[in-house]
Amino acid sequence: MPLSATQIVSALKAPQAAVEAHWPLIVAALREFGIDTHLVRVAAAATIQVECPSWVPCREIHAKQERQPDLWRAQERYWPSGFYGRGFIQTTWQENYEKTGAALKVDLLADPDLLLDPTIAARALAHFMSQHGICEAANARQWIRVRARINGINRQTGLPNGIKPFSAAVDALMEVPSA
Repeated sequence: MPLSATQIVSALKAPQAAVEAHWPLIVAALREFGIDTHLVRVAAAATIQVECPSWVPCREIHAKQERQPDLWRAQERYWPSGFYGRGFIQTTWQENYEKTGAALKVDLLADPDLLLDPTIAARALAHFMSQHGICEAANARQWIRVRARINGINRQTGLPNGIKPFSAAVDALMEVPSA
């Protein structure tokens, strides 16, 4: 049975109003890109729970140099360009804004904040998932690979960044009884 907004709210203790408002947009986007399966929904919901726990498309938080020097250095490679993370999946880098905008037929280069629009953010999430092997990994239950495709590997741990909260979200969503 496909994952519903009610199940997400219950499993993740996610904000009900935001999930109920945005989950239908996300499901519509998954359908638009031909990737709507139960396991892809789990991957999408777990990703959003980690990237934007408010369940509202958000801006990436700029790290403080003194508190997170490695993250700050990484962000400084793209932050000054204005193409820092936005949306449900935190699209970064000008090239990714250009590719995503072209696929969605939206000029993200002229207005990067369009990724804060819930419908565009949902479509950007689905597009990214469809183009980066995430659906295949999710459908094979390769959750570490899903997270690695979204957020890369931490050089110090050898694990994907954000794997602990992502795995906790996946586990909670996989335990949800059918509606």
